[in-house]
Amino acid sequence: MSNSSFNFFVIILGFLLLGLPIILIHYSTVPPTPEQFYSEINIIDTVQDGRSAMILNETAKINGSSSYWDSLGALPELSYINNITELIIGEEDFLATVNTQNYGGFKDNVHIFNLTMRISLWDNNTDTFYTEYNETLNGSSTFMFVKLDIETDAYSTFATGQYPSIGNIIDEIDSRGIQLKYIITVTFNANLEREDGNYKISFGRVILIDNNEYPILFLSNEDAWSPVKGS
Repeated sequence: MSNSSFNFFVIILGFLLLGLPIILIHYSTVPPTPEQFYSEINIIDTVQDGRSAMILNETAKINGSSSYWDSLGALPELSYINNITELIIGEEDFLATVNTQNYGGFKDNVHIFNLTMRISLWDNNTDTFYTEYNETLNGSSTFMFVKLDIETDAYSTFATGQYPSIGNIIDEIDSRGIQLKYIITVTFNANLEREDGNYKISFGRVILIDNNEYPILFLSNEDAWSPVKGS
């Protein structure tokens, strides 16, 4: 073997023995990308009137067993309604102890938590509702709860495939002269670890609040959390 060939061989061998492990160590310690680890909670109160924040907080606590649904009975769709406040508390507890070095590089761990809740004053313009409805729910909810009259419960619920068009409901609200106060929107996207693997979900909500500060219309496309991988 010539000296030049031998030198080249030594260089390649040196790279394999020294350079490659360094490269592997480097990539194994690369910080996580937003697709591997991301946590953001946006709570937006555009009103700040002393009441809106409390209303937003109360609606965030609604889940499938809340008294809000008392007139419905045991609808299977209710099992999908998440308590957003509990999700936030769980995420904050997780962030207080997490070591992000467990994510990124060659690791397959994933943690995504992306939540935005917004409350705004109702501007007496139905176009505002349709804009929020289309942007938040892509123009199609899978669950609707309507209660236009608290005392008589004139409209109790319309479950999947059984409720009238959203246009008819908005027209009914208008024809009854119901005064609206706030509109709430929620968007949530998550891929979270559990003991038996990761589970993901993505959903939106649109809620209309009347002058009595009661949520008379609750729209959502929540469904079951889907498993991503096994343990």
